[in-house]
Amino acid sequence: MKEPFNKCPARVQRFLLRLEPYDLQVSYKKGKEQVLSDTLSRATEQNSSMKPEIPQQEIQIQAFVDCVVKTLHVTPQKITEIKHRQENDETLQKLRAQIKAWPQTIRQVPKEIQPYWTVREDITECDGILLKGDQVIIPEAMQHEMLQLIHQGHLGVELSQNRAKTAVFWPGMMRQIEKRVNSCHVCQRHRNAQHKEPLQPHDIPNETWIKLATDLFHFDGKDFLLVCDYFSKFFEVCKLDLTTSESGIKHLKNIFARHGTPISLVSGNGSQYASRTFQNFLKTWDIEHIRTSPAFSRSNGFIERNVQTIKKIVQES
Repeated sequence: MKEPFNKCPARVQRFLLRLEPYDLQVSYKKGKEQVLSDTLSRATEQNSSMKPEIPQQEIQIQAFVDCVVKTLHVTPQKITEIKHRQENDETLQKLRAQIKAWPQTIRQVPKEIQPYWTVREDITECDGILLKGDQVIIPEAMQHEMLQLIHQGHLGVELSQNRAKTAVFWPGMMRQIEKRVNSCHVCQRHRNAQHKEPLQPHDIPNETWIKLATDLFHFDGKDFLLVCDYFSKFFEVCKLDLTTSESGIKHLKNIFARHGTPISLVSGNGSQYASRTFQNFLKTWDIEHIRTSPAFSRSNGFIERNVQTIKKIVQES
């Protein structure tokens, strides 16, 4: 079985308990080849009669009931209360009678219990308690109380729903939990902010000095220009007398003269890099300009990390 025992429908759990003493290996065989089993099913005894259940079967059934009840995430006192409320709930009394023999179509089911149609195969009765799998079916009179208990702690929609489905069930429970959480001022005030989209990494070239990153930074009362190579991680730092586009272009030309002209240059959106003078310089030198997201330094994390490294080196030297 792929599902854990306590996650299986109660009917399947009873079947598994009966098979527990045996070590079985199931293999597929076509029906027309199953001669012996087909013969035995047809050639029954003429005077056969139903034999009464042996005590062992009763023990297995009781063991099944005990197993299901023990796996429920509900206190014994609450189980007793739910059982009493179920007995006084007209809808659940109709459901209790219906689970013995479901009709072929939902139209044949009383309107009150039609919401249970989609989970009908998982509904069973154990020790007088109606269950859906290993969840206790909550009568209508207790649903508001249970909703309050589930919402206790203000865990948010997802955690509240996960908490609920380990123990209880009623039709529309998930929608009611979501509505309750969304209408709670405490939950809305403390809920997490909208999830951030993951950063898209820059393409790394397969050779040196093809793609560079550049930034300006201030340290110890001085301004500097930093240029880093994406492939080799090699960097150069130049002290700036002025933080203008012209001053930056002057130092970039010197660096390009020594190491070569790159294909692309990644920078932030500072005025020095956004100016027309800087744009004309890159156009003249046939360099693609890649600008990161405005006011979002994390999108140029490669150069920002190198700035931190350089500052640390200078501080420790």
